[in-house]
Amino acid sequence: MFKALLNEIFKAYGVLFIDANDEGLREVEKPFIKQLIIQHHEVDTAFRATQARTKESGLEQMIQTDTNVSLILTRR
Repeated sequence: MFKALLNEIFKAYGVLFIDANDEGLREVEKPFIKQLIIQHHEVDTAFRATQARTKESGLEQMIQTDTNVSLILTRR
């Protein structure tokens, strides 16, 4: 019901809703998540550099965080 309501409200804007708990999506994202974990230092460095450039250009920092840790929970 809630998904149908959101779809009705935002259908004119082309918003795409994705069920993050979809088993097919979970399979597709596994290699991507694995690479994020393996390359977390590179991802963090790029993230922080982009944050700095954003602030230097006069824009507000869009993501407020002091940590580079993500919590990923899986169901087996």
